[in-house]
Parts: sequence; C-alpha cells; structure tokens
Amino acid sequence: MSHNTPQTNKTSIIVKSNYLIEASYRLSLQEQRLILLMVSRIKPEDKGFQVYRIAVKDFNRIVGIINEASYHRTKELTKKLLERSLQITKDNSVLQITWLSSAEYFEGKGYVELSFDPKLKPYLLQLKEFFTKYRLQNVIRLKSSYSIKLYELLKQYENIGRREFTLDNLRQKFGLKESEYPLYANFKQKILNRVLNELNEFTDLSFSMRERKDVRKVVGIVFVISKKRQQQTRKETDCLDNKKDLTDRLHEYYCLSPAQARDIIERFDEERIRANLTYVEEKQKQGTIKNIGAYTLKAIEEDYRIKKSRFELDKEQNRQASIDREAKNRLSESSERDYSIFRRNMIETFRKGLSEVKFKRVENEVRQEVIEKYGESNLMLEKLVEIAINHKLAKLSAIPPFEVWSKSDADVGAPTS
Repeated sequence: MSHNTPQTNKTSIIVKSNYLIEASYRLSLQEQRLILLMVSRIKPEDKGFQVYRIAVKDFNRIVGIINEASYHRTKELTKKLLERSLQITKDNSVLQITWLSSAEYFEGKGYVELSFDPKLKPYLLQLKEFFTKYRLQNVIRLKSSYSIKLYELLKQYENIGRREFTLDNLRQKFGLKESEYPLYANFKQKILNRVLNELNEFTDLSFSMRERKDVRKVVGIVFVISKKRQQQTRKETDCLDNKKDLTDRLHEYYCLSPAQARDIIERFDEERIRANLTYVEEKQKQGTIKNIGAYTLKAIEEDYRIKKSRFELDKEQNRQASIDREAKNRLSESSERDYSIFRRNMIETFRKGLSEVKFKRVENEVRQEVIEKYGESNLMLEKLVEIAINHKLAKLSAIPPFEVWSKSDADVGAPTS
C-alpha cells in the first residue's frame, strides 16, 4: 500500500472533472480545504487512488483548527466528511455518492489516512477532456465554502469571460435549502457580495456580476470574468516579502539551514517567531548561548519568548477587553445600519408590489389606529402614521426582526448536518 504525504506549496495543482465541479453538494470550509488537499496530491500518471496519509498537525493547520493538540477535532471532521454526499449529473445517469470511502486515525502516531470513494476515479484521475485546472494557492486562503464553490464554477469559463445562472440553479449549486435566504436581497447581501469580495481579493481572477430581471424580480445572475494583470494581490506580495525577509534572517543571523528556516516559517506564526528571536538576541548578548542555531530552533518550538509579569498581563488583558468592547459596539452599530438599509429596501420593494387600492386600504387602517391611540389633533400625526405604515408593511412582507437577521449573518457558510 502506498501513501501520499501532503505538501502544500505554490506548485500544488487541483484538477477536477467539470461534471464534479457542477455537482450538487454542500461542504463546510474545513471539509472543502481537506478535499482540495487530497486532490492536490493526485499525480497525472496515477491510475488509481492512493491512501493519503496526513500528519494531524499539518491537517489542523491546513483546515484551520487552531489548537494543534485537538486531535479529537480531526476525527470529528473526518467522520462528518464520511457522511457528506454529492450528486453528479451526466447525460444518462445521476450518481449519488460520498466523498470518502474510509478515514483511519492512528492513535499515538499523529496521522490520519484518507481514501476517496473509487467511483470518483472518472472525475479525478487521468482526465483528458472537460476538466478544470488551477493552483491550490488561489483558493486555500478563501474563508467561505461558497467562495471556493463559485470560484470553481466560474474558473471553467475563464476563457469565455462570462457565465450566467438562473437564481434557482445558483442556489442549488450552493446546496441551499428553500428556507435559507429565501429573499434575494438577503441572499445577495449575505452570500453573493461577500463571496465576490473574497474572490477579487485573493484569487487570480477578477469578477463582477449583473442581475437579470423579469419585470422587477431578479431571476438570474450574469458573472463577468477577467484575468488579473498581476498574479498576486498587494496583500499576497507583502506577505511573501515578509516571509522571505524572515527566512533570510533565520538563515543569516541565527544559523538555521534554508530547509530549517522554511520549516519554521510554515509551522509557526510570524508574531511567535519574532518574539522568540528577540528573546534569543537577549541571551546572545549575555553570552549564554553556545550553539545559536540549535538554541533558536528550541526557543521557537518550545516558545521561550520573554515571559511577562501578572501585572503586565492583566493590563494587556484589560486593554484588549476594552478594544474588544469597542469593536463589538462598532460591529453592532454597523449591523444595525445594514439592517435599517435592508429593512427600508424590502419595505420599498413590497410597497411597489402592492396595487394602489391595497395600499390605500392599509394606509386607512393604520391611520385610524393611530388616531384612536394618539388623537386626531396630535401635531405629530402624519409622522406617526408614516412610521406605523412602514411597521405594517414590514410585518406584511415577513421581514425578519433584527435578532433573527443578524443571527443568519453569523451562520453563513455553516452547513447543516
């Protein structure tokens, strides 16, 4: 039995049959990343699937599990992925299948072995036609499973420059249920706009969209696709430059080999590395280090960074708590503004859909209620009537209250089990 150990770098390639890209399925962001990691390990000459052995620490880093010691999270994720199904539609068949045939976790050895379902072979192995190919680096930093799905759907049409979906078809591609984001305005705000922002920031292509309407109702989306002049965004370039500077510093000043320096950069975040290098410098000045290379490696791996007093930690925690409160207040204010705009737009749309007779009936009912409550001579009568009408239209159009609306915002990208 052969094993394929994962490595992630700029040259990792994803190749998928277009039938697989067009399939209907729903995965979480972590599950998407894991599938992409496995696909990137397939070689052009492979005639069958390998058993893909992945170290748990690498697994956790790639899929975004912060605590590398949380091995039980690895097992939970692979167990859920074993239950995820997809449906591949071809001219004369509909294949319902799961992604994985097995996931085996080895206690005490720190790795997991995964296998694709054999029936996926025609869609991942030795593809000659109707396939899409792209670099793993173009999607691995996307933060939404919807972003990865839409990137693949549009990447197929890169040379054509545009692709159109009916609204129902696009929702189906995303794996959305009828009860999820039933209002187009909500679907656009919570998913489409955010996905396009991510794709434009992190991938090799630029995207824009146009709405196709039947009278006033949006029934389809046209995506316009273009290649970026530069393959890297400013953020990507800055990140790569920082990593190169830090790699050179580890090699030239701290006597790590180029391979050791690259390994440290891959395994640990920049803040931890730089904090421990400051610690090593202090020890070097004191003349207590005999082998600076070995000491630096151990300092970063075991996190020797200068320890702070309880007073300093409490002060930092209080300061961070204050920053978090301010950020939370700003986020709440921003959400309330967004909800106010969303509610106003929905009321306006609903109002335009009413006949004048129906609207007049609502207006008369509301006016009578306001007069009964506040009196006909109230100086603010017209303003009170206007507010009450908007409240009535919001109720009639089933606009969700702020608490429900804001909760749905937090749930974007989280598939139901």
